[in-house]
Amino acid sequence: MNKKLLLINPPWRLKEIYGKRVIAHGIFPPHGMVSLASYLREKGIDLDLIDADPLGYSVEDIKKIILEKRPEVVGLTVTTSTFKIAYDIAKVAKETGSKVVFGGVHPTTVPKDVLKYDNVDYIILGEGEEAFYEFMQNLENEEKIKEIKNLAYKKRDGSVVINEKRPYIEDLDSLPLPAWDLLPINKYKPYAGQPSQKLPFISVFTSRGCPFDCLYCETKIMCGKKPRLHSAERVCEEIGILYNKFKVRNIMFFDDIFIINRERVMKVCDYILDNKLKLTWSCLGRVNYVDLELLKKMKKSGCEIISYGIESGDQDVLNFYRRNTSLDQIRKAIKLTKKAGIAIRAFFMIGSPLPKRDIRKSIKKTIDFAKELNTDSMYLSILTPFPGSEMYDLFIKENFIDKSEWLDFTMFKKSIVKVPGLSQEELAQILNDAYREYYLRPKYIFKMLGKLRSPKQLFFYLKASIAVFSS
Repeated sequence: MNKKLLLINPPWRLKEIYGKRVIAHGIFPPHGMVSLASYLREKGIDLDLIDADPLGYSVEDIKKIILEKRPEVVGLTVTTSTFKIAYDIAKVAKETGSKVVFGGVHPTTVPKDVLKYDNVDYIILGEGEEAFYEFMQNLENEEKIKEIKNLAYKKRDGSVVINEKRPYIEDLDSLPLPAWDLLPINKYKPYAGQPSQKLPFISVFTSRGCPFDCLYCETKIMCGKKPRLHSAERVCEEIGILYNKFKVRNIMFFDDIFIINRERVMKVCDYILDNKLKLTWSCLGRVNYVDLELLKKMKKSGCEIISYGIESGDQDVLNFYRRNTSLDQIRKAIKLTKKAGIAIRAFFMIGSPLPKRDIRKSIKKTIDFAKELNTDSMYLSILTPFPGSEMYDLFIKENFIDKSEWLDFTMFKKSIVKVPGLSQEELAQILNDAYREYYLRPKYIFKMLGKLRSPKQLFFYLKASIAVFSS
């Protein structure tokens, strides 16, 4: 019997986005979709899920699957960079008679733009569990569908209707555990900068919403500003299932605010230690939320690397980004993390035309600051404001955005922002030169040689380095 619903995370075409640096990028599961699938399945909805990248599926492969399965509904999670790919898949779905539903950050932030396209019928806005279930319950009742909160759709005359928003789900523990069994668990991999590269690997979300107000971030459009956290008990339950049932040995906590509740992190560490789990884990961190006691506990329980969004070495730029951090705070957090014995991955961006300043000197400050911090991994990207962020709206207003194809929103290959005094080619060259300058320093090379644990790890780093330096 054909499945009623086919959920698809389309291929990202990572090589097009990252070029030769694709080897350094991880492959992560579709967190929102796997939560949605679990919720719908628990409610009795018959469904399948395809995560294209870890399976190596092309657009053509997915089209064949749609033609074979002919589901009533095809749901696609869509980012700005994957919109064109998702739309290509949607065309085939419509040809088979399926209703097409888009969800995710891009359609949520620009629903009117997305619904202009013929082959997109509906958009689930923001959190999708409750709205998608109501949609599936009322497939044959067009009038009921029009009343569903968090839904956008086209009328027959082509006009777009955006329904009322529904409240966010306050108690995240009320949601079922993600449907990990629908994913190819053994196909995911961490960033190249993670020291052990232990497998099987999976990334998880333990919260929704973000209280911070970074100018370039669109997260609050999807999940709101109020942080909603799974309880420590729920996080530990999920760790236990991933460890025992799915044999996962490497977990990345992917939420931006994983460490803002210190007590919760401590309880998670205690669970791992008390149960003697041979688990490696990593997380995203904020420099103003760490202390040595917490970091040492994290290290003891298996935390191998923390990713910090440093973003810039120019304080004026940090202030413009509304990061609410200082260079000295960053220095202190990096020093404490090193003292605790945890590796560090630092993220930086270059190429903002604002605030007005000497852009080349500002970029040099960032590159010099990265070298000063001397973290284990350094990821430098070209500033790319995505739809839904305040920065995107500001740059449109100030005529700084070059309205390129959505596929050009990559952060690595070209800039969609007009930077006075710098061409796209010059900015891309500065990016490439900065990578070489950072990773070819004797200080860095000797540091990393001292951390190598196996010939396999050496081979992996060499392969990644060749990709970076040949870009």
